[in-house]
Amino acid sequence: DALPASSPTVPAVVSPHPSEPTTIVYTSGTTGPSKGVVLCHHHQFFTGANLVEQFRVAPGSALYHYSPFNHVTGRQLVVAAMLTRGTLVMRPRFSPTRFWTDINDHAVTHAITLGSAVPLLMDVGDQSSGNAGALRYVWASPAMPRLYAEFADRFDLKVCSPYGSTEV
Repeated sequence: DALPASSPTVPAVVSPHPSEPTTIVYTSGTTGPSKGVVLCHHHQFFTGANLVEQFRVAPGSALYHYSPFNHVTGRQLVVAAMLTRGTLVMRPRFSPTRFWTDINDHAVTHAITLGSAVPLLMDVGDQSSGNAGALRYVWASPAMPRLYAEFADRFDLKVCSPYGSTEV
């Protein structure tokens, strides 16, 4: 049975102002010392929408997520998937031995990698299970241009390297 609208157990609809704080994330220290950054509702939307635009995430895309939610990239992917009605493949942590299996089993089109993920993927001995073709874009940081160029050539994809995305 539906509860009457005046019932105290029915929560009121809240429409927060875009500039109101929504969360605190802790930076990785890519551009300076690690710190807590207060983010507003608009930031959460903006970073997801920016990811869609810059990363060319289209409706029906599949995004790969292993970032913790206390890192801004963990939130960007969720918002990007929601905005495009895409699929979000989530893992609790990065695994160089499972990465390509996950990517290919779920036809992932976009992935974000952090820290040593790309060097570890380049060092995996058996690359036969590499990109089967669906993965088109990898967002990787911190910037390692030579390594990323080799990674892009080896796995036939594009690599973008942002930084400072928490403070945008």
